[in-house]
Amino acid sequence: MVLRWLGRPVASDSVHASVQVLGKDKDGKQQVWASTGQTSLKAGSTAKDLLEQTGLTLDAKEESWGWYLSGITSPLDGKTYEYDPATKSYWQFYVNGKFAQVGAGNYELQEGDAVTFMYGADADALPGQVLGSVGCYRSRCQRQQYSL
Repeated sequence: MVLRWLGRPVASDSVHASVQVLGKDKDGKQQVWASTGQTSLKAGSTAKDLLEQTGLTLDAKEESWGWYLSGITSPLDGKTYEYDPATKSYWQFYVNGKFAQVGAGNYELQEGDAVTFMYGADADALPGQVLGSVGCYRSRCQRQQYSL
């Protein structure tokens, strides 16, 4: 099988994906902080690698379980947005419009993936989607989002 991107053959040693970072402005309204469009990375790259392509200042570290994104500095006001206990907002990671089941450092990109990092609380949904119920089975909970 020959992979194609924009009608041209793609070498199997690369993958194309896009990333969008949705943060907040000083008034708490959602803003696009970065958007790459389709980006070519080497095969085996992760969502973390793609996020690093945005040029945003990331506050992240390696822990025993893997890479952990603690915060991102806003290009609008220079404030670093991290977990906020008052609003319970944090950086959420989505792949192709679905809440990711693994961390960004462990998610290996697939051809054409659309990755989103969004700062918000559990009750917030991606733009153009509504948040449905949370389903839990054996202590594992999964959020459901639906496109409008």
